[in-house]
Amino acid sequence: MKFRKIIVISIISALFISIFSFPVFAINQIEMSGMSEVIHKTTFVSEAQKKHMATVTLGMGVPPTVTEIDTIIQFYSFAQTAKEKQSAETAMDAMGLFVYYDNNVTPLDSQAVTPASIWYPDSNNTDVCLNNPIIVYNSWTDTWIVSVSGYWLNDAYMPYIITKGSVGNPEAFGFGFTNIRNTYESSVIRSNATIWDQYREKSVTTTNRADGNGALGCGFRLQDEIVILPEHIDNLYIGAYWYASCTYDSNFATYSAVVTAYYTHTYDSMTIDSIEFGVQGKEAGVNITFSKGEDDGFTTYSSGDAITPGYPS
Repeated sequence: MKFRKIIVISIISALFISIFSFPVFAINQIEMSGMSEVIHKTTFVSEAQKKHMATVTLGMGVPPTVTEIDTIIQFYSFAQTAKEKQSAETAMDAMGLFVYYDNNVTPLDSQAVTPASIWYPDSNNTDVCLNNPIIVYNSWTDTWIVSVSGYWLNDAYMPYIITKGSVGNPEAFGFGFTNIRNTYESSVIRSNATIWDQYREKSVTTTNRADGNGALGCGFRLQDEIVILPEHIDNLYIGAYWYASCTYDSNFATYSAVVTAYYTHTYDSMTIDSIEFGVQGKEAGVNITFSKGEDDGFTTYSSGDAITPGYPS
Protein backbone atom coordinates (compact mmCIF):
# COMPACT_ATOMS: atom_id res chain seq x y z
CA MET A 1 0.00 0.00 0.00
CA LYS A 2 2.86 2.34 0.81
CA PHE A 3 4.37 1.70 -2.62
CA ARG A 4 1.04 2.49 -4.33
CA LYS A 5 0.82 5.74 -2.39
CA ILE A 6 4.26 6.71 -3.64
CA ILE A 7 3.03 6.31 -7.23
CA VAL A 8 0.30 8.91 -6.76
CA ILE A 9 2.62 11.30 -4.91
CA SER A 10 5.24 10.89 -7.64
CA ILE A 11 2.70 11.86 -10.29
CA ILE A 12 1.77 15.00 -8.35
CA SER A 13 5.41 15.96 -7.75
CA ALA A 14 6.40 15.46 -11.36
CA LEU A 15 3.49 17.55 -12.57
CA PHE A 16 4.38 20.35 -10.17
CA ILE A 17 7.83 20.57 -11.74
CA SER A 18 6.52 20.19 -15.26
CA ILE A 19 3.49 22.46 -15.53
CA PHE A 20 4.81 25.47 -13.68
CA SER A 21 8.37 25.19 -15.04
CA PHE A 22 6.93 24.53 -18.51
CA PRO A 23 8.83 21.48 -19.82
CA VAL A 24 6.77 18.68 -21.37
CA PHE A 25 5.81 15.95 -18.91
CA ALA A 26 5.24 12.31 -19.77
CA ILE A 27 3.83 9.61 -17.55
CA ASN A 28 4.69 5.99 -18.20
CA GLN A 29 1.60 4.56 -16.60
CA ILE A 30 -1.09 2.36 -18.13
CA GLU A 31 -2.44 3.61 -21.44
CA MET A 32 -5.67 5.55 -20.97
CA SER A 33 -7.37 7.88 -23.39
CA GLY A 34 -8.86 11.15 -22.11
CA MET A 35 -12.32 10.68 -20.71
CA SER A 36 -13.27 14.11 -22.08
CA GLU A 37 -13.80 12.29 -25.40
CA VAL A 38 -16.57 10.14 -23.94
CA ILE A 39 -19.67 11.90 -25.21
CA HIS A 40 -22.52 9.49 -24.59
CA LYS A 41 -23.66 10.43 -21.10
CA THR A 42 -25.30 7.12 -20.29
CA THR A 43 -22.00 5.28 -20.78
CA PHE A 44 -19.63 7.84 -19.24
CA VAL A 45 -19.76 6.54 -15.68
CA SER A 46 -19.52 2.89 -16.73
CA GLU A 47 -16.54 3.67 -18.97
CA ALA A 48 -14.89 5.57 -16.14
CA GLN A 49 -15.48 2.67 -13.77
CA LYS A 50 -13.95 0.23 -16.26
CA LYS A 51 -10.81 2.35 -16.50
CA HIS A 52 -10.81 2.69 -12.74
CA MET A 53 -10.95 -1.08 -12.27
CA ALA A 54 -8.13 -1.51 -14.80
CA THR A 55 -6.02 0.82 -12.67
CA VAL A 56 -6.85 -1.12 -9.50
CA THR A 57 -6.10 -4.43 -11.20
CA LEU A 58 -2.63 -3.19 -12.15
CA GLY A 59 -1.82 -2.55 -8.51
CA MET A 60 -2.42 1.22 -8.43
CA GLY A 61 -5.53 0.93 -6.28
CA VAL A 62 -5.11 3.76 -3.82
CA PRO A 63 -7.69 6.55 -3.61
CA PRO A 64 -6.19 10.04 -3.91
CA THR A 65 -6.39 12.35 -0.92
CA VAL A 66 -8.38 15.58 -0.97
CA THR A 67 -5.14 17.54 -1.34
CA GLU A 68 -4.00 15.37 -4.25
CA ILE A 69 -7.36 15.80 -5.99
CA ASP A 70 -7.26 19.58 -5.62
CA THR A 71 -3.63 19.74 -6.72
CA ILE A 72 -3.99 17.68 -9.89
CA ILE A 73 -7.15 19.51 -11.02
CA GLN A 74 -5.37 22.82 -10.41
CA PHE A 75 -2.46 21.63 -12.55
CA TYR A 76 -4.92 20.61 -15.25
CA SER A 77 -6.75 23.94 -15.06
CA PHE A 78 -3.59 26.07 -15.29
CA ALA A 79 -1.75 23.99 -17.91
CA GLN A 80 -0.06 26.27 -20.44
CA THR A 81 -0.01 23.98 -23.49
CA ALA A 82 -2.07 21.16 -24.95
CA LYS A 83 0.71 18.68 -24.14
CA GLU A 84 0.84 19.78 -20.51
CA LYS A 85 -2.92 19.52 -20.26
CA GLN A 86 -2.93 16.04 -21.78
CA SER A 87 -0.20 14.97 -19.37
CA ALA A 88 -2.26 16.25 -16.45
CA GLU A 89 -5.34 14.44 -17.75
CA THR A 90 -3.37 11.21 -18.09
CA ALA A 91 -2.31 11.56 -14.46
CA MET A 92 -5.91 12.22 -13.46
CA ASP A 93 -7.07 9.09 -15.30
CA ALA A 94 -4.48 7.05 -13.44
CA MET A 95 -5.82 8.47 -10.17
CA GLY A 96 -9.42 7.58 -11.03
CA LEU A 97 -10.39 11.17 -11.86
CA PHE A 98 -12.00 11.63 -15.28
CA VAL A 99 -12.72 14.90 -17.06
CA TYR A 100 -16.39 14.94 -17.98
CA TYR A 101 -16.65 18.40 -19.53
CA ASP A 102 -14.02 20.96 -20.54
CA ASN A 103 -14.24 23.30 -23.52
CA ASN A 104 -11.35 25.61 -22.67
CA VAL A 105 -8.87 26.73 -25.31
CA THR A 106 -5.22 27.84 -25.27
CA PRO A 107 -4.56 30.58 -22.66
CA LEU A 108 -4.49 34.20 -23.79
CA ASP A 109 -1.25 36.14 -24.13
CA SER A 110 -0.29 38.85 -21.66
CA GLN A 111 -1.28 42.41 -22.50
CA ALA A 112 0.24 45.79 -21.76
CA VAL A 113 -0.92 47.81 -18.75
CA THR A 114 -2.30 51.31 -19.30
CA PRO A 115 -2.31 53.51 -16.16
CA ALA A 116 -5.53 55.33 -15.34
CA SER A 117 -4.72 57.05 -12.08
CA ILE A 118 -1.94 57.53 -9.58
CA TRP A 119 -3.33 54.74 -7.43
CA TYR A 120 -4.67 51.99 -9.63
CA PRO A 121 -4.33 50.91 -13.25
CA ASP A 122 -7.49 50.98 -15.33
CA SER A 123 -8.15 47.28 -14.89
CA ASN A 124 -11.14 45.59 -16.51
CA ASN A 125 -12.27 42.17 -17.66
CA THR A 126 -9.80 42.15 -20.56
CA ASP A 127 -6.95 42.00 -18.04
CA VAL A 128 -7.92 38.56 -16.73
CA CYS A 129 -8.43 35.09 -18.15
CA LEU A 130 -11.45 33.39 -16.60
CA ASN A 131 -11.46 29.74 -17.62
CA ASN A 132 -14.67 27.98 -18.48
CA PRO A 133 -15.94 25.64 -15.75
CA ILE A 134 -14.59 22.08 -15.69
CA ILE A 135 -16.49 19.02 -14.45
CA VAL A 136 -14.56 15.98 -13.21
CA TYR A 137 -15.89 12.58 -12.13
CA ASN A 138 -14.25 10.80 -9.17
CA SER A 139 -14.66 7.07 -9.78
CA TRP A 140 -13.45 6.18 -6.28
CA THR A 141 -16.29 7.97 -4.52
CA ASP A 142 -18.87 8.29 -7.32
CA THR A 143 -18.84 12.07 -6.90
CA TRP A 144 -18.65 15.05 -9.26
CA ILE A 145 -16.32 18.04 -8.97
CA VAL A 146 -17.24 21.38 -10.53
CA SER A 147 -14.24 23.70 -10.66
CA VAL A 148 -13.53 27.24 -11.86
CA SER A 149 -10.22 29.04 -12.20
CA GLY A 150 -8.54 32.08 -13.66
CA TYR A 151 -5.57 34.40 -13.56
CA TRP A 152 -4.43 37.91 -14.38
CA LEU A 153 -2.83 38.42 -17.78
CA ASN A 154 -0.77 41.39 -16.59
CA ASP A 155 -0.08 43.46 -13.48
CA ALA A 156 -3.05 45.80 -13.80
CA TYR A 157 -3.99 44.68 -10.30
CA MET A 158 -0.98 46.51 -8.84
CA PRO A 159 -1.20 50.00 -7.31
CA TYR A 160 1.37 52.31 -8.89
CA ILE A 161 2.49 53.80 -5.61
CA ILE A 162 4.45 51.14 -3.73
CA THR A 163 2.20 49.91 -0.96
CA LYS A 164 1.28 46.73 0.85
CA GLY A 165 -1.79 45.23 2.41
CA SER A 166 -5.29 44.59 1.14
CA VAL A 167 -6.30 45.65 -2.37
CA GLY A 168 -9.85 46.90 -1.96
CA ASN A 169 -12.19 44.36 -0.40
CA PRO A 170 -12.41 40.56 -0.87
CA GLU A 171 -12.51 39.12 -4.39
CA ALA A 172 -15.57 37.06 -5.27
CA PHE A 173 -15.58 34.09 -7.62
CA GLY A 174 -17.50 30.90 -8.25
CA PHE A 175 -20.14 29.56 -10.63
CA GLY A 176 -23.86 29.71 -11.25
CA PHE A 177 -26.37 27.29 -12.80
CA THR A 178 -28.83 28.39 -15.48
CA ASN A 179 -31.25 26.61 -17.85
CA ILE A 180 -32.12 24.23 -15.02
CA ARG A 181 -34.43 21.52 -16.35
CA ASN A 182 -35.16 19.32 -13.36
CA THR A 183 -35.22 19.23 -9.57
CA TYR A 184 -31.94 19.51 -7.72
CA GLU A 185 -31.54 16.37 -5.60
CA SER A 186 -27.80 16.47 -5.02
CA SER A 187 -25.77 18.06 -2.24
CA VAL A 188 -22.35 19.63 -1.83
CA ILE A 189 -20.12 17.42 0.28
CA ARG A 190 -16.96 19.52 0.06
CA SER A 191 -15.89 22.92 -1.20
CA ASN A 192 -12.69 24.92 -1.28
CA ALA A 193 -11.08 27.98 -2.86
CA THR A 194 -7.54 29.32 -3.11
CA ILE A 195 -5.82 32.46 -4.38
CA TRP A 196 -2.08 32.66 -5.11
CA ASP A 197 0.51 35.29 -5.97
CA GLN A 198 1.89 35.58 -9.51
CA TYR A 199 4.65 33.05 -8.71
CA ARG A 200 2.30 30.67 -6.89
CA GLU A 201 4.44 30.83 -3.76
CA LYS A 202 2.04 32.44 -1.28
CA SER A 203 -1.61 31.50 -1.00
CA VAL A 204 -4.81 31.93 0.99
CA THR A 205 -7.31 29.06 1.16
CA THR A 206 -10.80 28.54 2.51
CA THR A 207 -13.13 25.56 2.72
CA ASN A 208 -16.15 27.74 3.50
CA ARG A 209 -18.53 28.95 0.82
CA ALA A 210 -19.45 32.59 1.19
CA ASP A 211 -22.38 32.49 -1.22
CA GLY A 212 -24.83 29.90 -2.54
CA ASN A 213 -25.91 26.51 -1.21
CA GLY A 214 -24.90 24.51 -4.28
CA ALA A 215 -28.32 24.08 -5.86
CA LEU A 216 -28.09 27.26 -7.94
CA GLY A 217 -24.37 27.88 -7.65
CA CYS A 218 -21.45 28.31 -5.30
CA GLY A 219 -19.38 31.38 -4.46
CA PHE A 220 -16.29 32.24 -2.45
CA ARG A 221 -14.72 35.46 -1.21
CA LEU A 222 -11.04 35.85 -0.38
CA GLN A 223 -9.09 39.00 0.40
CA ASP A 224 -6.39 39.81 -2.13
CA GLU A 225 -3.33 41.69 -0.95
CA ILE A 226 0.08 43.08 -1.83
CA VAL A 227 3.00 41.49 0.01
CA ILE A 228 6.53 42.92 0.00
CA LEU A 229 9.31 40.36 0.43
CA PRO A 230 13.03 41.19 0.41
CA GLU A 231 13.87 38.22 -1.81
CA HIS A 232 11.62 39.51 -4.61
CA ILE A 233 12.40 42.52 -6.80
CA ASP A 234 8.71 43.04 -7.48
CA ASN A 235 5.89 42.93 -4.97
CA LEU A 236 3.74 39.84 -4.66
CA TYR A 237 0.04 40.09 -5.41
CA ILE A 238 -1.87 37.30 -3.67
CA GLY A 239 -4.84 37.13 -6.00
CA ALA A 240 -3.05 36.76 -9.33
CA TYR A 241 -4.40 33.19 -9.63
CA TRP A 242 -7.64 31.80 -8.25
CA TYR A 243 -9.32 28.41 -8.12
CA ALA A 244 -12.52 27.07 -6.56
CA SER A 245 -14.34 23.76 -6.55
CA CYS A 246 -17.45 22.14 -5.15
CA THR A 247 -17.77 18.37 -4.90
CA TYR A 248 -21.29 16.99 -5.37
CA ASP A 249 -22.62 13.57 -4.43
CA SER A 250 -23.63 10.87 -6.94
CA ASN A 251 -27.09 12.38 -7.50
CA PHE A 252 -25.41 15.18 -9.45
CA ALA A 253 -25.26 12.72 -12.36
CA THR A 254 -28.93 13.45 -13.12
CA TYR A 255 -28.88 17.22 -12.55
CA SER A 256 -29.62 19.15 -15.74
CA ALA A 257 -28.15 22.66 -15.97
CA VAL A 258 -25.60 24.92 -17.64
CA VAL A 259 -22.62 26.09 -15.55
CA THR A 260 -21.01 29.53 -15.95
CA ALA A 261 -18.08 30.96 -13.97
CA TYR A 262 -17.88 34.49 -12.57
CA TYR A 263 -15.17 36.66 -11.00
CA THR A 264 -15.41 40.07 -9.32
CA HIS A 265 -12.30 42.17 -8.64
CA THR A 266 -12.58 44.98 -6.12
CA TYR A 267 -10.27 47.87 -5.39
CA ASP A 268 -10.42 51.21 -3.62
CA SER A 269 -13.88 51.50 -1.97
CA MET A 270 -15.77 48.83 -3.92
CA THR A 271 -17.74 46.67 -1.46
CA ILE A 272 -19.92 43.69 -2.33
CA ASP A 273 -23.20 43.75 -0.46
CA SER A 274 -24.74 40.46 -1.60
CA ILE A 275 -24.57 37.76 -4.26
CA GLU A 276 -27.72 35.92 -5.33
CA PHE A 277 -27.98 32.85 -7.56
CA GLY A 278 -30.75 31.68 -9.86
CA VAL A 279 -31.78 35.20 -10.87
CA GLN A 280 -33.60 35.34 -14.20
CA GLY A 281 -32.06 37.59 -16.85
CA LYS A 282 -28.65 37.72 -15.18
CA GLU A 283 -25.44 36.30 -16.62
CA ALA A 284 -24.75 32.94 -14.93
CA GLY A 285 -27.96 33.59 -12.99
CA VAL A 286 -25.82 35.65 -10.62
CA ASN A 287 -26.90 39.04 -9.28
CA ILE A 288 -24.16 40.98 -7.47
CA THR A 289 -25.06 44.12 -5.55
CA PHE A 290 -22.65 46.65 -4.07
CA SER A 291 -23.01 48.83 -1.00
CA LYS A 292 -20.52 51.38 -2.36
CA GLY A 293 -17.84 51.97 -4.96
CA GLU A 294 -19.58 50.01 -7.72
CA ASP A 295 -17.28 51.56 -10.35
CA ASP A 296 -14.12 50.64 -8.42
CA GLY A 297 -13.71 47.18 -9.88
CA PHE A 298 -15.33 44.87 -12.39
CA THR A 299 -17.16 41.57 -12.82
CA THR A 300 -16.53 39.14 -15.64
CA TYR A 301 -18.05 35.84 -16.73
CA SER A 302 -16.61 32.85 -18.55
CA SER A 303 -16.93 33.08 -22.31
CA GLY A 304 -18.03 29.46 -22.44
CA ASP A 305 -20.06 27.16 -20.24
CA ALA A 306 -20.07 23.58 -19.03
CA ILE A 307 -23.09 21.30 -18.99
CA THR A 308 -23.94 19.01 -16.11
CA PRO A 309 -24.19 15.23 -16.60
CA GLY A 310 -27.98 15.26 -16.77
CA TYR A 311 -28.21 17.98 -19.43
CA PRO A 312 -29.65 16.71 -22.76
CA SER A 313 -27.28 16.54 -25.72
